[in-house]
Formats: sequence, structure tokens, C-alpha cells
Amino acid sequence: MNDDHYESYDDDGPPPGIGEQLLAKETWQLASKYVKVQAVNGRGRAFTAACAAVKGFGFNQDDAIRLIETEFNASCKEPLSRDEVCAKVEAALLQEGENGWLIGIPEKDWFRTLPPVKYVEKPGSYISQNIIKELADQRLLRPIPIGTIWKSFPTMRKPVVHGLLRRGETCNIIASPKIGKSFLAGGLAWSIAQGIPWMGFDTSQGRVLLIDNELHPETLSARHSAIANAMGVDSSFNEMVDVLPLRGFACGVQELSQFVEGEAGKYALIIIDALYRTLPEGTSENDNAQMMQIYNHLDRFAAKLDAAIVVVHHSTKGDQSSKDVTDMGSGAGSIARAADTHVSIRPHEELGFAVLEARTRSSKPPEPVTIAWEYPLWHASIKAAKLKNPNGSKDAKQTIRDKETDDAVLEAISKSRKPLSVAELRSGTGWQNDRLQRAVNRLEKAGKLTGRKLRSKSTGKSAERFSLAVVCSDGCLPKSDTQ
Repeated sequence: MNDDHYESYDDDGPPPGIGEQLLAKETWQLASKYVKVQAVNGRGRAFTAACAAVKGFGFNQDDAIRLIETEFNASCKEPLSRDEVCAKVEAALLQEGENGWLIGIPEKDWFRTLPPVKYVEKPGSYISQNIIKELADQRLLRPIPIGTIWKSFPTMRKPVVHGLLRRGETCNIIASPKIGKSFLAGGLAWSIAQGIPWMGFDTSQGRVLLIDNELHPETLSARHSAIANAMGVDSSFNEMVDVLPLRGFACGVQELSQFVEGEAGKYALIIIDALYRTLPEGTSENDNAQMMQIYNHLDRFAAKLDAAIVVVHHSTKGDQSSKDVTDMGSGAGSIARAADTHVSIRPHEELGFAVLEARTRSSKPPEPVTIAWEYPLWHASIKAAKLKNPNGSKDAKQTIRDKETDDAVLEAISKSRKPLSVAELRSGTGWQNDRLQRAVNRLEKAGKLTGRKLRSKSTGKSAERFSLAVVCSDGCLPKSDTQ
């Protein structure tokens, strides 16, 4: 946008064609106000300002660069370099959505209106490469001595849930459908809002944002009213939990950040319930590369807002008792690997209880905890953390299989009317020797079979053959059958 756009003209009016230039002058002035407001929040808002210039006010690349260089930098404590400005504007140009959406909106409503822009950052795209190049060019990405790290970061990030989760980290809560994951997350939200323990873990008090894409607003209201009342939450804490109901809106993970622009440090915890409804169209939860990109975005989201992020996700189908905690989540393995904390909820051996286990990256792995369910709350229990029938389903299936084999062996020997070897039993049943040998061992021990070494008349070979045990009236085996 050239300076001669802003020349004054006499009463005869502007020369032909200058109307668009005068309109551009007005738009420039509005855009200047907008980006100066963003600049007050620091250089971290440069990309937002660039998106407003390009998408909100419809500026071309050159005009947007000039706007950021002159107006944004003038109000920013740490002005951006020319290369930085160009990188932000070029990234803004890649964003999808309507141009000029800020034109015509009253200034008082600028920051109340959600931009109809789809923020995109595809793997390997120019944006990702440009950001990395920008950091490398500024020597912000380079090998440094470990001593420098020790001096620069002498303490850990502030905990949100002590021993489980810190600010800037991500956490998965994994459990079977309908087990009560959302109620567990709801209890976590109100615990942090009050700064009280959650499932035996201390918390640091802070504001919480719940992004819910599963429940209707009416259900969300009723559920959290029930949770808060059951926990005895004082009304003074009601402003400590914010909700964003998104059921029915196709809002992917990449779009979530627009709802909390400029809220860095406001929230200690952000809960996303549930993951599967935030996956962009075409994304498969079974694709490791795609899910890694989703969690990379969540990491940036957490870092930008200085908040911990909890993601509610479902487990795979079937029995979970024999699995490791990190193997429970449905979908790609990168879901568990990418998160800093992975929490699982599995049924306890006693009805009405469950076992909470966690794997952590920045804390010592905690001991499993037994939790009890009583609508609408989960709470910690002193019961020993014992999973419901570990491998119980396998044992039950094996018992059925063993009985089937034993019955078939007894039936085969009964029908033959003569002792049979394991090899002969195999030819009659088709089962492997090991399975049949285990069966005759069990039956011998139970006193249902007797085994003797006998020579075959047809082959002349000796082999142990088994016959049905005959029990005398006094309960002992006949001597002839035990020799």
C-alpha cells in the first residue's frame, strides 16, 4: 500500500478510480488499530495479527508485511525482524477461509467474533518448514551444553495434579465406553478449581476450561450441577470452571485454539472430551503419523496457553486386564507415546470399584489406586488395587477346553472296550499329543483312568495304554488295574 494512497484532494473530489484507494485508507486505519491491540500482548501475537491483515481485512502480501512492520512493531516491546514478518504473513496466506470478514464489524465486537478461518498446518508444509528455518536462522535451535540447560531450567514446570501432570503437558484418560470417564474428568475439573485432592493426588488451584463435544448443553449443565453439588462446591468457585459446548460443530483440534486466543496463563487445565470428535475430516486414529501431528498440535496448544491438557479417549474392545497401561487406548500407538501422562481406568475385582493406573514422563510412576463409583462421583478408596479377574477370561476358556478334552478321552476309551495309547487317542480325536497327554494326566490324577505298559499284538511295540478305572465297593482300585 503506497503512501500516495493517502493524499488529500480538493472539493472536486478524487480523480477517477481513486475511490478504492480511499476505502483502502480507511481499511488501513482499522487494521492498524487491530494489530496494535494484538501487539500489546507481545510478539507471540504476530501470526494472529498477520491472519487479521490477510484474512480479516483482505490485504495482499506486500500490504500485510508493511502493516506488521510499521504498525505492529511500533507497539510491540520486541519488534519482529523483516524475515520474521515475512514468515508470519506467508503462513497467514496459507490459511483457508473467507477474506475480509473483519470489514464492517464494529470495533467493540472485533474480539467477540470468531473468525471464519480454518487454520491449517499440514505435515511437511511450508509453515512447518518455515518455522523451523526461522528458529534455526535466529540461532534459537542449535546444540547447547547441558550445563546451559541446567542453568536455564533449574526447576520443573509447575504441577497441576501433583505426581501426574504439569502445565504445558498433555494427558490421556483412557477407559471403556460408558464406564464414567467424563464424570472422572468432571471431578478433576472441580477439584482443580478448588485446589483439593483428586483420587488421592494433590492439585494446584487454577481455572479450568472444559471443551465438550459429546453432550448437549442441557445435559452438560445437569451433569456438572450434580457433580458440583455432590462435591459440596461453594458457589464462589462457580467462575473457576468454563465450558465450551461444541456438540454438532465440526471443530477439529486445529481450530480449538481460536476460542482461547490471548488467554495464556488463564487456565491451569483444559479438558477435551472427547478426542475422536476433534479429529479433522480424513484423519484416522489408527494412523501413527496423523495422530502424532494431532498431538504435536496439542503440545503447541498447551505451550501457548501455559496449561495442562487432558484428552478423554476410549479403550480398545474386549478384556483389558492383561494389557499394559499404555496399550489400552484405541487406535495408533503414538496416542500413548506422545502424551506426557497416560491414565487408564479398569474394572476392579469387586463390583462398583475400578483401578486407576498411570504412566508419567516428568514424575515418578505412581502406584495404582482403587477408586469407587457412586453417582455422580468417583472417589479414592483404601481397597487394594486388584484388577477384575486378571486373565480370568483365559482361565475360564481353558477350563472349558480341558473339560471338552477329558470328556472326549473318556468317551473314546469307553467305546473302544480296550486300553488306548495317546497315539491311538490322537488318531481317534485328531488332537495333538500334548493336549491329550495333559488330559490323561489329569484323569489319572483324578482316579478316572489307569495307565499300564502293554505290548501291541499287531506291532509288537510297548506303550503306555490307558483304561477306565474300575472302583471297588470299598472305594479302592482293583489291584489288577493298577499294575
